[in-house]
Amino acid sequence: MNVLRAEWLKWRTVRMHWLLLGIAIALPIVVSILTAIFRNDGAVERGSVYELVLGTSYVTAILSGVAAAVVTSGEYGHLTIRPTFAAMPRRGAVLAAKAVLTIAIGVVTQFIVLEVSTNASFAILGSRDILSSVSSANARPAMIGSIAFVALLALIGHALGALFRSAPLSITTIILWPLLVEGIVGALLFAITKDEQMMEWLPFRAGFEMLSYSSWQMPEGGMVMEEGLTRLQASLYFGAVSVGLTLLASVVASRRDS
Repeated sequence: MNVLRAEWLKWRTVRMHWLLLGIAIALPIVVSILTAIFRNDGAVERGSVYELVLGTSYVTAILSGVAAAVVTSGEYGHLTIRPTFAAMPRRGAVLAAKAVLTIAIGVVTQFIVLEVSTNASFAILGSRDILSSVSSANARPAMIGSIAFVALLALIGHALGALFRSAPLSITTIILWPLLVEGIVGALLFAITKDEQMMEWLPFRAGFEMLSYSSWQMPEGGMVMEEGLTRLQASLYFGAVSVGLTLLASVVASRRDS
């Protein structure tokens, strides 16, 4: 517990961390509010609001990962990790505390984004009398999935920071991996195997399913998912990748010089 309090003290005393966190929270909220203010295409379904909020949550997830990478790699870059490891020789405990703090901040960040964005959008649309009264599919699974996705992507940022010990390299990886690298790998896998299902097992391709609201449909029998990984399967898989990468980073960091 003392280690966790020490990590929180270090986290909250650096302005850059708050700046990144503020952007991660503010950007989706601003986009959602502006969309609600200027939208003028007839009755707006609640589902479209959820789709927008969950879609912009990707920005929150990336910035949360960037912030986590900066926090961990910055300690190596400024050599503040040395006195930390000297005070707590069990490096695994230090990295575990960082991971727990990273997850907690990710959860709180996305929860704030969801609550403020959806409630503000509904209030604005309602005041303009363009919010449809038709009920939409249950958004709770998608919202819970988005919170888990943000927390897990932040955990990946922490792991990359511990592995690379370089903020630029960690940030570049966490941005380009989902946007570019997986696309190239997926194209190569499809060219070799001709099997589209192989692409479903790319980590971020699975992770994006956690943010998906439009993949839920409402047939007569209730809600079903489109073909591919279910939200639960995608969550477990992406979670396993995130935890595995974090454990690898912990092992590597415990065995090499700081």
